[in-house]
Order: sequence, then C-alpha cells, then structure tokens
Amino acid sequence: GVSTQPLCPPFINEGLFGGTILHSAERTAGLTRQRDVVIVGSGKSALDAAVASAQEASSITVVIRAPHWPVPHTFLNRWPSKNVLFNRVTSFLQPLYQYSSRTERVLHFLWKPLIWLAWRVAEQCLIRQFGLRQCGLVPAEQLEVGLYHGDHFSNTDFYPLVQSGRIKVLQGSVDSFTPDGVVLDSGTFVPANTVIKATGWRLQLDFFSPEIRQELCPGDDGVYLSKHMVHPALPNVAFVGFGLTYMHSLTIQLQAEWVTAMLLKRIPLPPPEHQQSDITRMLAWKRASMPSTPCRGSLLQLHQQHYHDELLRDLGYSPYRKGSWLKELFAPYEPRDYIGVIPPTNDDLSRSPAASPSGPTLATVFVPSPTNAAKTSSPLGASKTKSPSALGPRASNHQATVFQLSRPKKRKRANVGKRSTWKLVKVFTISAGAGILAFAAGQAYLDRARA
Repeated sequence: GVSTQPLCPPFINEGLFGGTILHSAERTAGLTRQRDVVIVGSGKSALDAAVASAQEASSITVVIRAPHWPVPHTFLNRWPSKNVLFNRVTSFLQPLYQYSSRTERVLHFLWKPLIWLAWRVAEQCLIRQFGLRQCGLVPAEQLEVGLYHGDHFSNTDFYPLVQSGRIKVLQGSVDSFTPDGVVLDSGTFVPANTVIKATGWRLQLDFFSPEIRQELCPGDDGVYLSKHMVHPALPNVAFVGFGLTYMHSLTIQLQAEWVTAMLLKRIPLPPPEHQQSDITRMLAWKRASMPSTPCRGSLLQLHQQHYHDELLRDLGYSPYRKGSWLKELFAPYEPRDYIGVIPPTNDDLSRSPAASPSGPTLATVFVPSPTNAAKTSSPLGASKTKSPSALGPRASNHQATVFQLSRPKKRKRANVGKRSTWKLVKVFTISAGAGILAFAAGQAYLDRARA
C-alpha cells in the first residue's frame, strides 16, 4: 500500500532522551514491562497500546490533544453497532452528503431540530456507556462531526482502566524531551523511560512528480479524487482504496468493479472537466462538514451508503437491495447484500482486457490500505490486484481479484414516475414517524436525566 511507513514527527531535544522512543507499529510484548510509558496520540493505535501496556508497565500516561467520541461494538451493551450505524436512517441523519437527493435536503430542513435532538441523545448514551464524564473525556465537538476522525471502533477496555487510575490521560501536546521524561506545552513534566508515538502513517506518493503530488493533495488533508478513484491530472491511472468507510473491504470491492467496468468501456470515464468539478465540490463539502485530519480527502465513514449507492447507479444496478421498504430503511447493509453485484465467474474472468485485442488504454491501479493490501504498478490489462473480498459473510478476506466482473442488468423504465412518487411518500411518512418517535424518546430521556 501507500500508507505503510510510520509517521514519527520529531520533538525538541528528542536526542537528549535517555530512554526508548518507538512507533506504535514497533511495539512488542514485554517491551514496556516495568517501564514508565508515555503514549502520544488519541487514535485506536494509542488506545490499543495503552491497554496492552497496562498489564506490565509501571505507569502509563496518554497524551492527547483532545478527546474523541468512541464508537462501540455494541450500543448500550445491547444492540450491535451494525444494526445502529449501517442502515439508511442513520445515513440520512448524517450531515448532508455531497450529492444528496432533493428528498434528503427537504427532510433535513423540515426535521432539523429532531435530527439535532437525535444526535444529542446518542451523545448522552455514549457518555453513560463509557463513563466519559468520570474519565474527564467528554469531547467538545458534536458526535455527528466527531465520527469522521477515522478511528473506527474503539478499544472498550481503555475507559475502565482510566476510571480505575491505571491509565492517566493528559490533554495537551509534547513540547520537548528531557533525559528522563517529556514536557508538555502546558509546562507539565511527565517522567518516562519509554515513549510510544501513535501518530499514524505517512502517505507515500514519492513516485509521482512534485507537480502531480500537488494536484492530488491540494492541502494538508489528504488526497482528493473524483469519485475517490480518478483524477484529471492522471488520465491513465486509477486508485482503489482511497475511500475510507466502516466497511472498507466492501468499498474496495465495489471500486474495483467500477474501475474494471470503466476499462472494459461498459461505463464512460467522466470527462476531465467533470472530474475537476467533482473534486472542487468534494473539497468544499468535506472542509465544511468534516474535522481537519491528514486523511480527510479519503474520508466517507457513515456516508458509505451514499457512496455505494452512487457506484451501483453508475454500474447500472439498483442501489435498493433489501426487497421491502421497511428493511430498506432500518435493516443494516452488509456485504452479502451485494452478492449479485460481483459474481466471481470464470466466464467473466476470461473476458478481461488481457484476453481482448481491442482492450482499453492501459492504466495503473494503486491500492492504499491500512491492512497493507498488495498494490501493483503494472498494466491493469495484464495483472490482477488482490484486495479484501466482500462477496458474503463466509467469503475469504484475501482471495478476491479486480477482475470479478458482472454484466449490469437492464433497468426497467416503466412507471418510473409513479414509483418515484410512491417512494417519496413512503420516505416522508416513515421519516415523520421516526422524527416524532425520536422527539418523544429524547424528551423522555432528558426529563428523566433532569430528575
């Protein structure tokens, strides 16, 4: 991948430190035994390192700039997160998508107070579930914004250890090192003989010229691509993996299908001016609605449903895969819902560009992946790029290939107007009912909290 080199920012007087400094990726069992450990960072790697070190270290201090909202595996220790997060209702409750529908925009305007109340109730649930108030780790940012920090599911063992005092959390930044510890920007001295930098990974695009890197990364917030895959400055290059969601393997698989369909000329490549317009609009949307992070250009998170729908429409499929409107709104979307989209047939593989004398122009696919997925720099028409599979709950995570092709089914056009009107009525009715229920539940919860 292109994100495999640890990012280790230097600090003042780091060379004077008499202990051990390492990146979180270099941490091994026993390395922190009987040591005073300082962990710099607030992401999942930092929390994992703190929990693992709690079994053997003498003391553990985690230095964070600001606390972030944890995402649990089960909400209130009762409902699996996929049932709460991966449905269309939650997707609708997000800040508006870059290409939101007219229905979504109207309902967001009509139900804005109820949407706000739903997020505030969700915040109180997380504060109660993780004991954030007792830990002193209640985030200042709103939950609907904090979900885009890219930390994904949190280590739930971290917060009980903070409450018990086994792990100490300090807010601030490391200003400098001393021979026996670190000094924070507040002037606080923290004794340490082991410092772990959980500071993420460096984006490696050094194989491009400085001019191309400037086009791909117009700021310090990551790579911006049209449809998160193509860029007008690189007409013969496609990227698979620059679309970070909570179901990253599924997103990669759908992107691979889109790129392959484009190479086989089943769908047209957007003109350069449309690509640039899409990138400009995406940049403005993300910088207005998402927090500043080094990977903001790739972030989609809970907008994954919108993005997957967009790719399916491009490929000629219906994005509605549940069979009933009730399941469509409230049932979680999982990889098995897309089994018919990417059937791994040998017949389709035999029609790859490598077997066709009239194949499309050669291109290169780069696959950036936090799980070190393989990438290729050879022509797409003569190579296969492995990526995690999203063909079903029992499918392997490693044996999928770019050339899993499928023929889009022709969409029926009859009575489109009637179906669209009826769909609008159903969505409005369900949203109104859900809004009323959310308002009643939120009011009851707040009344109970005040009492």
